[in-house]
Amino acid sequence: MSSRLTSVQSRKANSLSGTLGITKEMAVSLLAQTRWDTDRAANLFFDSGPKAAGPSKATKKSITAFFDKYKAAATDTIDIDGTMQLCADLGVDPSDLVMLAIACACGVKAMGTFTRDEFTDGMVTLGVSSFKELQRNLDAIRTRYKQGEDFTAMYLFAFDFSKQPQQKNLDVSLAIMLWRLLLGESYPLIDQWCEFCEQSGKNAVNKDTWNLFLEFVQVVGGDLSKHDPTEAWPSLIDEFVEWMEEKSA
Repeated sequence: MSSRLTSVQSRKANSLSGTLGITKEMAVSLLAQTRWDTDRAANLFFDSGPKAAGPSKATKKSITAFFDKYKAAATDTIDIDGTMQLCADLGVDPSDLVMLAIACACGVKAMGTFTRDEFTDGMVTLGVSSFKELQRNLDAIRTRYKQGEDFTAMYLFAFDFSKQPQQKNLDVSLAIMLWRLLLGESYPLIDQWCEFCEQSGKNAVNKDTWNLFLEFVQVVGGDLSKHDPTEAWPSLIDEFVEWMEEKSA
């Protein structure tokens, strides 16, 4: 497709691709739908997501080849061994936040594995179609999932993704590890919160507490004077505020 572009169109596609962190092919598709208006193309991307343009046959073929390189021989999935090899090839630790972001984009149901559909949808969402493109865009993915709606989606996704399938709650030690990973750089009281959870005697964290803790961090932050005890926070959060007040008394 790119060989038929004018020089102006090619420059616009390259610029949009770099700005949005998507493939040039996807940028061309967005621009073609908006009469080559870069602002409208960017708005289309953010309003409807990368899937709005839909992957071309070439993109699907590239993603298929990418998936097939890491899938298990006996199944149509990338299993834990394949995921570990992908991490090694990307040069990232499996516990790196970017791998959680990729899993969230793919909407995976089981930790460490990707079905073909999950992987394909995820690569389209991330705007990449090959290993090299994914590797090249790791920093952009990290940035994208550090804040805003994408970060919230990843935080909420992490609960079901990380817990044992047969369990309703998340083991407290695993919850603490995830809180440090997700909120360690942004929440000033993360050390105190994790210490409190370790000393609370709780063995597990339920989904309501997990979800509402993010809201607590966003609303109250490090200034616990903003905490309103009349609001319906989970008991663990109210107990944390009391614990902090006792420590500072």
